[in-house]
Amino acid sequence: TVDADGVALGGSITPNFVITIPIGAVRVVFAYPATSRAVASVRYQELADSEVKANFTMTTVNVEGAGGYTAIPYRVYTYTPVEPFSIVNHYRVFI
Repeated sequence: TVDADGVALGGSITPNFVITIPIGAVRVVFAYPATSRAVASVRYQELADSEVKANFTMTTVNVEGAGGYTAIPYRVYTYTPVEPFSIVNHYRVFI
């Protein structure tokens, strides 16, 4: 189920992918081609599936294809916590 803005509610739909963040990580970064829409939601599974998308900064970078193919834009999402992660975390990403 999603709300009026297309944001996942309560983890009731399958995420596009899940990020497993190891203990001691100092940054979370994920990227994908900008031909897909922007992230709708990032849910912190261990904290009652709470929304954490606002913690991420989105930038766009051009990534050149293998063999010199024309570069295409990628959306890059980055989050740097105040302190390294002290437990394993799982972020569920919905695009």
